[in-house]
Amino acid sequence: MTLLLSNVHEHIGREVAVTDWVALDQMQVNIFGEVTRWAKRAIDNFGRSFIALYMFTLINFTKRVMKPQEPKNFGDQFLVWERILQASSRSFLDGEAPGIRDMMLFGVIQCHSSIPVPPLTALQRDERLNRVRKWIAHMHALFNDYPYLYSGKYFEPYSTEPGAADATQRILFYAGLPAMILAAPLTIPLVFY
Repeated sequence: MTLLLSNVHEHIGREVAVTDWVALDQMQVNIFGEVTRWAKRAIDNFGRSFIALYMFTLINFTKRVMKPQEPKNFGDQFLVWERILQASSRSFLDGEAPGIRDMMLFGVIQCHSSIPVPPLTALQRDERLNRVRKWIAHMHALFNDYPYLYSGKYFEPYSTEPGAADATQRILFYAGLPAMILAAPLTIPLVFY
């Protein structure tokens, strides 16, 4: 039977052809890794422009429609986590190992740290949040080799600040912005979906 696109499903699990072995050395593996990593980053950076447009639209829509007031104390929003940590003898919100709540809160802290905002100052200085800062230290120890640990600049144990994207990646991101704006008839409904 001839292998065609229309009948390829009939060949699942069968040997179709045998080729000679091809030797791969470490250099070929490294080059393949670099090429695929660059292509993935390029696509990711182009797509991130949608996220920036989405968040910009959502935040400004919320500010204009709901007119939220800034809290008197930004540390208040973290007190629920402080209480959970106080009631537990474990290192993480979800027990001995990080769970979904740990990942969610750590993601929020990374966002606050990537573009410093008032809640970051509260996290650093509010005397009521000692256990949260200790928890951040546990999360830092867990993710010490993660290259985009934005909170590493602000909380112990400290780590180096993530490097900026190279020029090509920035160009791809900014090229994605007009593409998303031109696609507004599609992207705006997605923002509110």
